[in-house]
Amino acid sequence: RIVFNSVREGSRDLYWKSTAGGEEELLLRSAESKTPSDWSSDGKFLLFHQGNEREGVWDVWVLPFSHDRKPFPVVQSPFNETHAQFSPNGRWIVYASDESGTRELYAPPFQPGQAASSSLPAKIQITNGGGTQPRWRRDAQELFYLDQENRIVALPVKLEPKFEVGKPQPLFQVRGARPFQDILYSYDVTPDSQRFLFNVSLDGTISP
Repeated sequence: RIVFNSVREGSRDLYWKSTAGGEEELLLRSAESKTPSDWSSDGKFLLFHQGNEREGVWDVWVLPFSHDRKPFPVVQSPFNETHAQFSPNGRWIVYASDESGTRELYAPPFQPGQAASSSLPAKIQITNGGGTQPRWRRDAQELFYLDQENRIVALPVKLEPKFEVGKPQPLFQVRGARPFQDILYSYDVTPDSQRFLFNVSLDGTISP
């Protein structure tokens, strides 16, 4: 299935449709605008952003595909949280937030059904100096992101027994991308991490 948003009843609601064809179905309707972000690897949860589109303030929510499909917030604050992604093992969520004054990447644990307590680990700040639009390498050994200089950066990651990051390694510059001004992704990476696909503005130059 493919999940998408559409303005049909006054706000951006979530719909889904089978890749085999057929009619689309309403997945989630509410007064707030919603943008899908990621699907858990086991297919049980959908990450999406919900917020005030005019003010440009978004929070991170999860829609479970249980019988009641009742969404719940994962990150809800006065700040702007975007580009949320599940870790490949489903135990963490990585997202970008401007709570420090610039967008950085953070990783809170994801443990649905378990009440928050002091025994649960707090969110981890995993970039320092700007970071947004995280994408996982399929084997979870690296996390890619865009920095403030429009560079793709590879960040070594270890998920077990706890979330740890290594030294970030800039890979290459991207021309025409606007990573810190958009809620949408401007790139994706193939499962083998050997090729990147970018959506950039045409300005007479060719991106690498």
